[in-house]
Amino acid sequence: MAASHPTRRWCLTSNSKRYSRRVRIDVAYVMRRFVAGLFVSSTCAIAALLLAVRVVVPSTSFAQRRDTTRFDILIVGGSVLDGTGSAAQRLDVGIRGDRVVAMSANLPRASATRVIMATAKTVTPGFIDLHAHLEPLLQLPLAESALRQGVTLAVGGPDGGSPLPLAPYVDSVRKATIGINVAYLAGHNDVRRSVMGMSDKAPTAEQLSRMKSLVATAMHDGAFGL
Repeated sequence: MAASHPTRRWCLTSNSKRYSRRVRIDVAYVMRRFVAGLFVSSTCAIAALLLAVRVVVPSTSFAQRRDTTRFDILIVGGSVLDGTGSAAQRLDVGIRGDRVVAMSANLPRASATRVIMATAKTVTPGFIDLHAHLEPLLQLPLAESALRQGVTLAVGGPDGGSPLPLAPYVDSVRKATIGINVAYLAGHNDVRRSVMGMSDKAPTAEQLSRMKSLVATAMHDGAFGL
């Protein structure tokens, strides 16, 4: 993470000022499932929790300046890798609501609603899966197979296939209770197939123009790339 400690909220967002779509996790739902004991007690589960919240990874001095009188969740005794490339440190991590609000060697346990012991475990920001097949997402919205491995951002459409048009699908995902952050590539195979079918020929100028228009629309609708 950058030295300015920006909020780590990965989402699918259009660059257009007129039209923006976001697909992001339902923080409260994921945290309730975590606290209820759904996730295995493992490095990956703790990693998933840390980016299931809106993570601001503070330095120790920064944490000491924050209000550390109350935590909803306190992760204690883990070896913390903060994503900056620095060596792991033995730190406690305090979470309030949907934010990591403190990291320090000794945060007060009595002020925490829930204490998670992470001794001999590694605590990290969530992992990014840049090659994910998200077709079952609406049927398995919590995406436990990803969360249990510590993945909190998955990029769909890596092999040229994606929902097209993208906007209606993104709307459906937004209405669901999604357990991870997701982003989508505009599928080049689907773009070509929608214009040329299965023809094994070079596109005409008109066909190429139509394909460019489809890609532009997908990017406008929030595609992460092509």
